[in-house]
Amino acid sequence: MMGLTTFVTTDVAPVPLFWVLPLLLYLVTFILVFSNRQLFSDSTIDRIVVFGLTTSVCASILGGALWTILLHLTTFFFVALNCHLRLVRLRPQASELTSFYLWMSLGGALGGLFNGVVAPICFSRAFEYPIALVAAAICRAVYIKNTPPHARRTRELLLDIGIPLGLGSFLAVVLLFGQHHNVDAEQSPWFVIGAAVPFLIIFTTRFQVKRFALGMGAILLAMSLYTGNVRTSLDSERNFFGVIGVTEEAGRHFFLHGNIIHGVQMLDPAKRREPMAYHHRFGPLGEVFETYGDKLQNVAVVGLGAGSMAAYAQPNQEWVFYEINPAVVRVAEDPKLFTYLSDAFPGGKNLQILIGDARLRIHESKDASFSLIALDAFSSDAVPVHLLTREALELYRKKLAPGGVLVFNVSNRFLNLVPVMAALARSGDMTAVAKAALSPTKEQSDAGMTPSSWVVMAESPAPLEPLTKRGFRTLAPREQDRPWTDDYSNIISAYQL
Repeated sequence: MMGLTTFVTTDVAPVPLFWVLPLLLYLVTFILVFSNRQLFSDSTIDRIVVFGLTTSVCASILGGALWTILLHLTTFFFVALNCHLRLVRLRPQASELTSFYLWMSLGGALGGLFNGVVAPICFSRAFEYPIALVAAAICRAVYIKNTPPHARRTRELLLDIGIPLGLGSFLAVVLLFGQHHNVDAEQSPWFVIGAAVPFLIIFTTRFQVKRFALGMGAILLAMSLYTGNVRTSLDSERNFFGVIGVTEEAGRHFFLHGNIIHGVQMLDPAKRREPMAYHHRFGPLGEVFETYGDKLQNVAVVGLGAGSMAAYAQPNQEWVFYEINPAVVRVAEDPKLFTYLSDAFPGGKNLQILIGDARLRIHESKDASFSLIALDAFSSDAVPVHLLTREALELYRKKLAPGGVLVFNVSNRFLNLVPVMAALARSGDMTAVAKAALSPTKEQSDAGMTPSSWVVMAESPAPLEPLTKRGFRTLAPREQDRPWTDDYSNIISAYQL
């Protein structure tokens, strides 16, 4: 369950609150197996598990995000049903049920410990989910028994090892060839056929449990070599906050958290100081700094990323970046990966990078000390709710200098956070304006701009008038929108339907 959640939100689609679905399916399987009536026979469950393991892994290469998610969820449901059904059949007499439930709970705790603590320390990528898939294939041995005669055991052992190795090697060659030549499932039917062949063959081995499980392991190992693009990996690190990486393609460095791009920089020395992606000068953020840039003295930025926003720094300005992930700081400060910080602040002059939760670290700063506070931690699936509450806004206002502005990056593929910000501004008696650049022109896209949405707040309308003249719209909160607080938030209401 935890491995699936990490896999989907990291490698497929960063859907907020996705963890609710695997948890729901997980609990439903307990309800079904402890009921008096079994809805699915053992053979039906096994067939679905085999089909699900094969097709869901194949869809990770060839399928779209929606089908991949649905197949993995279905497979997870029947794998959990299979495992929990075995637990029920192994339960002891009533006098021993207390210890039975205790050990079952301990098993769940160990699974959580492995995923939450051991895996981030031992694995540079999210390998715990492939391990769980192979384990699910092995657990099929409960229902299928393979005991060949003694004379055939050596031959069967060679086949159990040789076939998986052959399939994994073949798939690795196909995937690496497609990656090298920038070919994917949408461009070439031959790539689809080549990638699908190992899955078709492994499906035929479903009655040899060891062979099928080892084959799944070999296929998953081959898939770990495939990134789906021709970017060259330069750096990768995993910790409590997830997997970050730096890749290179077409003269640009990309900073990724999971599969979400959090920063881009051109390698051309003449262009490397230009902010890219949703920090681009053509976008709303560029207009904000064009309006206020030369009037700013002290700037605070929540969320470092690749350090892209430092491209807007001007001489004699003091900038403070707040970042909770030490790995992000390491990447942003490494001039071999990104030079935004070193270019804007030679020798680190006028620059501070404070590691820790931004809300706690901002509290340590002087009151009325910042001309602009930018909160750039609202991309991807992880919405830091505690940075969007009424209490957090009160803190920002306390640290904001007279006439200063708050800037929020509310870009998100799944959530519409603009109404949330409108309600938040109303609760604090502040004025808010917003602008979205969701359809960049070809010229803008070629220049590296990506869709983004930004909200700017101030104590009164006057500081925001220059932005309204640039096309920023004043936010009018709806009566039904309730501001988020430290005690209340409703992410579901922010979903874009």
